[in-house]
Amino acid sequence: MQEYRDNTESRREKLHAEIDKKWAKKLAREKEIEERRSRQEETRLKELKEAQAALTEKRLLSLVQKLDQLRMLRRERLKREGHFFPEEDQEFYERIQQQEQGLARRKKEQEERQDKKKQVRNERVEARQQRMAQQKKLEQSEETAIGSNDSNEGRKGRVKKQRPKEPIPSEVTHLPLLSPSPIFPPPHAVAQTLDIPSTLIELSEQEACDQRDPEEIQMIRELWAHYVVDEDSPDGSCIPLDLGYPPLPSSHFWAALLFK
Repeated sequence: MQEYRDNTESRREKLHAEIDKKWAKKLAREKEIEERRSRQEETRLKELKEAQAALTEKRLLSLVQKLDQLRMLRRERLKREGHFFPEEDQEFYERIQQQEQGLARRKKEQEERQDKKKQVRNERVEARQQRMAQQKKLEQSEETAIGSNDSNEGRKGRVKKQRPKEPIPSEVTHLPLLSPSPIFPPPHAVAQTLDIPSTLIELSEQEACDQRDPEEIQMIRELWAHYVVDEDSPDGSCIPLDLGYPPLPSSHFWAALLFK
């Protein structure tokens, strides 16, 4: 009886051992299958992600290419309009340098023209001053000669003396009439820039007028009035630049002579 129990127990233990062994093998197979299935799923997901990434990259690359083409078209349009791009480096700086050189060259040419105009204007002023000095010397010599003759004949006899009017000299009537310009101003504009005391001019004019006959003063006045034009004349003042300052008498002495 005891032996039977022992045999039954041993068989039961063997059976349980075989069951446990088979169960362990089954669990191992299931675990292996699960791991293999998991690896396959991971591989499939990885391949899917890679495919999606490749598709996204392809789309982005196509978009970048199209944007680059659009950018190039816009840059070409801006270049045709005259825009510069600093990233072009040498070409951009060469254009800027050419512009700076052009501005400097134009500025230098303008300064040279201004210097030339100023030099010509100074030469004309100097020539006019020399002519004025010669004219003044000539008038002083004529006034001295007239004064010596008048002192012998007497003041009253000189006033009553009738002298024929002298014709306008041909060299005066044929002087070229030049319109004033900003480069060469008329003589009266240059005369205003000279610092000559008004009292000295008035005294010299007074002495010269006292030593001349009214007919001679009237003749000089007519000579000067020959070149005077109206203020609304389209040509402006027709006083020739080579005539210099107006000869005596001035307006107030001429009015005083008419009043007498």
